[in-house]
Amino acid sequence: MLLIFHRSRHGSMAVEFAFMAPVLMLFVFGTVGFGIELAIASGLQQLAAEAARASVGGLSDSERANIVQSFVASHVAAYPFLDVRQLSVTTAPLTAPVAAYQVSLSYDLSSQVVGQFNRLIPALPTRLLRSAVVMTSNGL
Repeated sequence: MLLIFHRSRHGSMAVEFAFMAPVLMLFVFGTVGFGIELAIASGLQQLAAEAARASVGGLSDSERANIVQSFVASHVAAYPFLDVRQLSVTTAPLTAPVAAYQVSLSYDLSSQVVGQFNRLIPALPTRLLRSAVVMTSNGL
């Protein structure tokens, strides 16, 4: 009786799949999560660069800050992976070596797929920070 079960190979594929399915799912979800994080980082950098370019039209630092805030609020919807509630904007004038203006965007990843992986891999970042700088005057 035991010889019949020993020679039978009917269920071996199901058992192999049961062993390999969790590994395959981990690779698939990890790839998707990394792709989402990469899309967020790319969109964040593009938005920071566009907001910094828009700030050049301001005459004072406070006017530039208002331009950047309104630009980011009105254009963040163009980036499908960015959520305005997870985004924070900081601006600062720079003086050395040339007069410039810096726009920094910080994005909280805790509500994203990648943020959920922090329980498994604690080294993953919980915030993305991207900055862009434009010269305001006396450039060169």
